[in-house]
This record gives sequence, C-alpha cells and structure tokens, in this order.
Amino acid sequence: MFRKVKVETVPLTPEVAARFANLTPLPGERSMKQSRMSYLSTCLLRGKFSSPDWALGICREDGQSYRLDGQHSSHTLVNLPVGATFPDLEVTISTYEFDSMDADASDLFNLFNNPRSVRSNGDMMGIYRAKFPELQDYSREFLVTVGNGLHEYESQRKKKAKAKDAVLFDARDRGLYFGHPSRPDFLVFTHWLAKFRGKNENFLKKPVIISEMLADYVMDAAQADEFWHLVFSESHPDPEHETRELASFLREELRHAKDPKIDMALLRKRSAKAWKVFTKTGEKKAAA
Repeated sequence: MFRKVKVETVPLTPEVAARFANLTPLPGERSMKQSRMSYLSTCLLRGKFSSPDWALGICREDGQSYRLDGQHSSHTLVNLPVGATFPDLEVTISTYEFDSMDADASDLFNLFNNPRSVRSNGDMMGIYRAKFPELQDYSREFLVTVGNGLHEYESQRKKKAKAKDAVLFDARDRGLYFGHPSRPDFLVFTHWLAKFRGKNENFLKKPVIISEMLADYVMDAAQADEFWHLVFSESHPDPEHETRELASFLREELRHAKDPKIDMALLRKRSAKAWKVFTKTGEKKAAA
C-alpha cells in the first residue's frame, strides 16, 4: 500500500533542484527524453516555465527516499540552457510512503503522467478554438490538422525563402496561428479549407498538402479554388487531366497513411507540378 503523507511548497532554488535531480530514481524509471528536455529548455528561454510539481516516495521497507516524478524538469534546471536564468518560482513537493518495491513500485509509477489522463494536442486546441466564435463549428481534430499544415507552410517559407517573419509554434500551441496578428489570412484560409471536407478529405491529413494548398491560395485564391476543387472532387471531364492524375497519385500514396516510407517531398513536388501545369494552361487560355 502507499499513501500521500505530505505536500509542501518551497522556494525553487538551484540547491533544491540539484537535490531532487540527484535523488535515487524509482527502479525502472523511464529513460531521459531529449524532446522533453528541449521543450522545457524552450519554456525557460521564453519565460514560460511554470512552477513544477515533484513527488518523492519513502519506502518503509528500507527507509530510502526515491524520486517518483520530476525527473526531466529537475535535470533541466540543473543544466540550464545557454541564455536562460534560473526562474524565481515555487516548487510543490508531494511525499508518499509505501510498503515495498515489490508490492508498490508499479502502482506508484503508473500514478504519474498516465496516458489516459494526459491532455492531448486536440484537447489543447479546444482552448484556442474558444477564443474564436468563427471556429466553433470546426472540430478540434480538424483544427489540429490545419494548424499542422500552417506550421509546415511557415517552415517551408523559412527554409526556402529565408523569411525572417516566419512564425513557428510547437505542436501543442499551433492554435496560436489562428489569432496571430501578422497572419490574419490564416483564418480566411481555414474557412476555405473546410470546403474540402468530404470526398478525399484524407488528403488533408498530411501537412505538406495543406502547405501546398496555402501556397497556391496565397498566389491566386480564385485559381487555387478551382484547381483544388477539381483535385478533391475528381470531376474534370478529361481522365488524364493533371488534377485527376494528382488525385489518383495522392490517394495511392496515402492508402497506407501510417507508412513511414511515404515521401513528403514527393507529395509536395507532385502537387506543385500539377499546379504549375494547371496555371500555365490557364494562362494560355486567357491569352487565346
């Protein structure tokens, strides 16, 4: 059996962090995840690191104290990223007592960060959606998909065009794209993108495709609307039209959506090629 015996809030200092980081870990503690460390380091650099909650357990069998939760945050504080200052915060430390490792270790481990209780990126998107009445009719899952596509678009702008105004948010905060003052067009684009829910809407599951759609939309909204409508609906009378060929290619590639071998660069290249052919054809018709 185990039970919580004490909860205390104390000033967070380098000494407190070091003492907790050096506690004996619960045997079998998960390996340090670099992605989690990077996330916490980014929070420190941005001034968004919040007061941590840590937990330790005292085993009645051997009298030793073990770290139950707080591995990543305590180690991040001990190894501050370059440019970060130690935060002026409080830390809440919960103390548990338990009978023995054999009887209680697994239950104690499962007490913290259980995946069934984690708030997902979709849950987080609900918080951002609440700020915009015009987004209320869209599901959180759809908005997460759009946010990922907007992020891909901004990433490509930064990579290819060296755009200094590119806006990049972590996966959990991509709802910020919808209200970013320098990107008011993202809301308009989201409403446009919603038109393509239905036939072939699984095309939208790949951020690279949404990114290409946005690039086309920015270039020529009317022409992009015509082009992508033909792609999704596969309604052009010519069976060999570039929009039909692109739809067929995307459908085949995405048939195994979870296949890590799907070449995102190829999806981008084929989409861009079909758009280029379509716009060139349109220019010729206009000239004639």
